[in-house]
Amino acid sequence: MSRQIRRQIPQKQKKKRVDRNACLLVFILIFFGILTFLLLTARDNNKLNSTLDETFDFVKN
Repeated sequence: MSRQIRRQIPQKQKKKRVDRNACLLVFILIFFGILTFLLLTARDNNKLNSTLDETFDFVKN
């Protein structure tokens, strides 16, 4: 039995390490996804504001 216990402990530690790496990878992907979304949204808002300004100028003339 002592051999079986020795074999099981490294497997559990390896599984925990893989789980930590997977969680870290998921966290990084979510973070970069949110960051990309925010940057693209800010860029689109700037484009929209410039288009609205041009439209209002056209309507005034």
